[in-house]
Amino acid sequence: RPLGKMVVIQLGGGRGIGELAASSQTAAGRLKLRALAWLKPQFVAVARELAEEASRYLGGVPVHIMPNGVDTERFQPAAVRKEELRSQLGWPRGLGFLYAGRFSAEKRLPWFMEIWAELIQKSGSDAFIAFVGEGPEKDFILRAAETGRVARKTFFHAPLEDPAPAYAAADVFILPSVSEGLSNALLEAMSSGLAVLASRVGGTAEAVEEARSGFLFTAGDPGDLRVQLGKLLAHPELVAAFGKAARRRVEEDYSLDSV
Repeated sequence: RPLGKMVVIQLGGGRGIGELAASSQTAAGRLKLRALAWLKPQFVAVARELAEEASRYLGGVPVHIMPNGVDTERFQPAAVRKEELRSQLGWPRGLGFLYAGRFSAEKRLPWFMEIWAELIQKSGSDAFIAFVGEGPEKDFILRAAETGRVARKTFFHAPLEDPAPAYAAADVFILPSVSEGLSNALLEAMSSGLAVLASRVGGTAEAVEEARSGFLFTAGDPGDLRVQLGKLLAHPELVAAFGKAARRRVEEDYSLDSV
């Protein structure tokens, strides 16, 4: 204030689990929120859902919507090299599902794995799934894979210094979170030409054009997930079309230049 400098604050996390909700749970956090509401800096959010949530905790402050951007030169489709990339990663042929990010509770990965295993067993699909990252839920994901008898179709990788080859080697990106801001991994996957299977939350619902670049389902709804996953398994030809649409979407609205 004394220096006359503009202050910009980006609101992090997703609805109900991000910085605003976390701050509201403590006395010090509530004091901070009151101070911010009074000082009125320039607030930025990556998705409309977060901007709407801000009104609950900060009152009528203006919030600018500014999505994350992705490097579309670094993250590109690599259809002609897919078999080579899979060989390097130790992945088989078949429809490849991928999750990249932290294995944390709000991502609902063990829950997703249970349903994925159920449908893979029923359909006899040659699909496989890979998880790139780390976090406290890894053992639960592995247990779900073993219980569902798909452990041999499940692959784990520690965080990769360069995740671009993993995206390019996969077909479908999954993001079953209960809440999201706007996932950088989602944008990287879409830029790499992957179809999306994700929960209809936060920036995901804004970035993914339903039934054009992917299928969305209601967060935590097993029936809805079964329906949407079943469509992908029954119509694998949709995956390539979705992937091309996802790439176009990112180029138009989420590239670093456009953002």
